[in-house]
Amino acid sequence: MDRAKIFYNGNIHTMDGARPRARAIAVQNGRITAVGSDEEIMAMKTPGAETVDLRNRLALPGFNDSHMHIYLTGAQDDKPSLKRARSFREVIETGRRFISENNIPPGEWVECVEFDQNMFGDSAMPDMAVADAISDAHPVILTRVCYHVAVANSLALSRLNPDAAPEGAEKNADGRLSGVFREGGIRFLRAAVPDPSVEQMARCIARMCRKMLSLGLTSAQSNDMGQGVNKERVLAAYRSLDSRKQLPLRVYQEVSTETIAYLKEFLMSGEWEKTSPFFRIGNIKLVADGGLGAQTAFLREPYSDSAGTRGLANYTQEELDAMVSLAHEAGRQLAIHAIGDGALEQILCSVAKLDGAKTRRHRVVHCQIGDKDQYRRMKEYGLCADIQPIFLQSDYPIVEKRLGETRARASYNWKTLLDYGIPLGGGSDSPVESCNPLQGIYCAVTRQDQAGRPEGGWYPGQRLSVEEAVALYTTGGAYLSFDENDKGKLAEGKLADMIVLDRDIFSSEPEDIPRASVETTILDGEIVWSKEAGQVS
Repeated sequence: MDRAKIFYNGNIHTMDGARPRARAIAVQNGRITAVGSDEEIMAMKTPGAETVDLRNRLALPGFNDSHMHIYLTGAQDDKPSLKRARSFREVIETGRRFISENNIPPGEWVECVEFDQNMFGDSAMPDMAVADAISDAHPVILTRVCYHVAVANSLALSRLNPDAAPEGAEKNADGRLSGVFREGGIRFLRAAVPDPSVEQMARCIARMCRKMLSLGLTSAQSNDMGQGVNKERVLAAYRSLDSRKQLPLRVYQEVSTETIAYLKEFLMSGEWEKTSPFFRIGNIKLVADGGLGAQTAFLREPYSDSAGTRGLANYTQEELDAMVSLAHEAGRQLAIHAIGDGALEQILCSVAKLDGAKTRRHRVVHCQIGDKDQYRRMKEYGLCADIQPIFLQSDYPIVEKRLGETRARASYNWKTLLDYGIPLGGGSDSPVESCNPLQGIYCAVTRQDQAGRPEGGWYPGQRLSVEEAVALYTTGGAYLSFDENDKGKLAEGKLADMIVLDRDIFSSEPEDIPRASVETTILDGEIVWSKEAGQVS
């Protein structure tokens, strides 16, 4: 079918250095055929071609979140949020109210999400007693905002075998589970929770993807096969949506592999060969450490506020070497979570032993704490950085407390990474933070939270320009997923995935960036969401 369309009268930022600005774009069969002035493109109009007036609005390539969790974000919408809780009492009240208002039957699992103990007066971590106070008739889980710590009540613990508990499932002096779970211990806890059906997962994914279209996301690199989620079912849910042409945006799926046995099994599965324009298996995801807020990020030197504690390394160097080598030799890209500089050092040691690492575009996910020598080696080894600028708004109040001024100054160094020539992509790690790219762009440009704190920005020398920040979610994301020939720019031959904003974020004040909103989202040249009509297809 010959689907010809012309978008004209636009303020188009193409993100293409060859022609950075344009007024009009011609599209045929889902691909851009020409970019230019209104006069140039209108002269190409064929009989029957549809025209769309952009009303002089800012048009950009569709946003691409380089690291998030689509299914977890969608599933979280059905769970009580503790983000606003400022005390144990408020945590308990929120959980009890959810059970009461929703008439949750006794015995059904209840998970409350997004607590942050740093927002409590004494920064104390909730424990089993807090979870017990919510209910003794329901197994209860309290999940920290970073998803690296969870707390369970007594009834939930009764469903677990303490003798099988891995490291990360804390125990009391008498050998009983304490109710606090970190890192690998969380997977052990979640294994006791009944899995949703494939169709339930598919509905959740589709609903979340439609919401993402309203935020200007036309692509996402999503780690759904991890975090205690049933990998087989969530993959089946994506395959089902894709086969029915009901997957609303393009997904590059990351596969979490906690053990070398599972890695070997998945590498032989043949899943990489099953590709479509809207879904494909992307990289192998490894989690080398935890999070800063939970003090599980692995550091080279102890935390400044907890003498002797360096966090948790999820692998020994030998274990990480083996998994990195196996995936690399199989020709697969690696995405390795590293927040601490100790975890980054482990990754650098592993990658240094590889042949041809630069061709794989292996990426360090988060890459929050490091130093210039580590960044130099990242560039040398061809490593990319998959950063989440929006983390800064939640993290900056605790970074100096955790790390001290010297290490804090070397953290979240996005400008330094760019200056070293390290390819960057921008993500959200949603549901840890909002997957609205405009909020991430704002944080990258200002190094402030949504309230404009701290004044002048946190270590403002690391701020990015608006152009550099937008590139994180367009050209940068495309490069990280090997899609630079198809995505990230509005140029001839590229996919006609684009968005229209209600204001020009390049010329407006930085504080106006998160106030911008998406007016229209276009996928394959077709309008799939608009502010006026909502969901179009």
